[in-house]
Amino acid sequence: MIDEREFDSFDSEVNQLFRDAFAEANERGVPVNVPDEERVERIVEQARHEAVIKDTATFFFRSFAAALAELLVAMLRAFTEQNSGVQTLEDISGEAPNTTQSKKRR
Repeated sequence: MIDEREFDSFDSEVNQLFRDAFAEANERGVPVNVPDEERVERIVEQARHEAVIKDTATFFFRSFAAALAELLVAMLRAFTEQNSGVQTLEDISGEAPNTTQSKKRR
């Protein structure tokens, strides 16, 4: 990686090359393309909008599977909690089955 001093040196050399080319083109009478700032701004704005749309779509589709999985887990949890109230033999007959645990509870 280059340090800041080397970068500044390289940047000034490149700028000088462009200035020299521009001066040479003016001497020859060759038209030089000057960038259209409004067009550049429109292109940059369009690129920003496209990036936002792409990132939003990526977020939506990547998070959709996780959200769907969480929804299914919540539904399964609610279903199992609802069905966990299954009546036992003790609840049905009113008598405790003949086990050691039921004798200890009395």
